[in-house]
Amino acid sequence: TGKQRIQSGGALSKEQIAVVVGAPIDYFVAIDFVGFKRIIGQEFKGLPVDVTIPLTDEWYPILGQEQNTCGKSSEEITALMSQYSGFELEKQFPCRYQKIDIPMGKTVLHGDEALAYARSRHGSGGGDFDRGKRQQVILTALKQYTLSIAALEQAPKLFTQFSKHLSTDMTLELVDFAVPFFSNLSEFRVINTNLNTTNVLQFGKSNSGQSIVMPKAGLDTWNEVHAFITTSRQ
Repeated sequence: TGKQRIQSGGALSKEQIAVVVGAPIDYFVAIDFVGFKRIIGQEFKGLPVDVTIPLTDEWYPILGQEQNTCGKSSEEITALMSQYSGFELEKQFPCRYQKIDIPMGKTVLHGDEALAYARSRHGSGGGDFDRGKRQQVILTALKQYTLSIAALEQAPKLFTQFSKHLSTDMTLELVDFAVPFFSNLSEFRVINTNLNTTNVLQFGKSNSGQSIVMPKAGLDTWNEVHAFITTSRQ
C-alpha cells in the first residue's frame, strides 16, 4: 500500500541521512503537497512567517496545467522538443506557469503561498540549496506558531489532529510519553545548518556518470561533512 511504501522509504531515508550527517535519525515525518496546504490553510488558517529570504519566481507551475499546449500545434511541439530539453523546453509553454512574489518581512502565508515558497526551484537565488534555506524558514515558522497556539500538554491532541495529513513513524503513545520531558523548551536550541557548495559539497559525477552533489573530500567520504556539522552545533 501507499502507507507501507512511505514507511519503507522513511526508514531508508533515515539510514541514508544518518550516513551523511554522522548522527542517528530517530524519527521521520513525511507530507505531500495536499497535506502541507491543508495543515497551513485549514488547520492554521494561515502561517505567520518572518520571510528572511525573499522569493521571486517567474516560472512557478500552475496546478493542472502541466500538459497545456499553450495553443501550439503537434508539429510545433515536435519541433520544440527537437530543439530544447529540460527547463528550456518548459519555458516554451509559458501558459503553464505563474509569477510568485513573496517579499522580505513578516507576513501570513496561506496554503498555496507557503507551498510555493517552500517548493519553488527557479526563484531568486535559484537552485535546491536556496530552496532548502526557504524550507528551513517554513519549518521555523511552523514550530513557533504551533507553540504559540497550544500549551505543551495539547501536543497529543495536535498530533492526532495533524497526523491525518502526514505519515510518520512516531506514535501517539510516544508523543504523550515525551510531553513531561519538554516542560521547559527554553532550554533547547534549534540550529539550522545548510550543506552546500560554499562549504563542504561540490558538484560531481556518480560511478554511473550521473550529475550529483557530493562531498568535496570525495565520493562517499563524509568525514569533513560530519566535522562541519559538529562545528555548526557549537
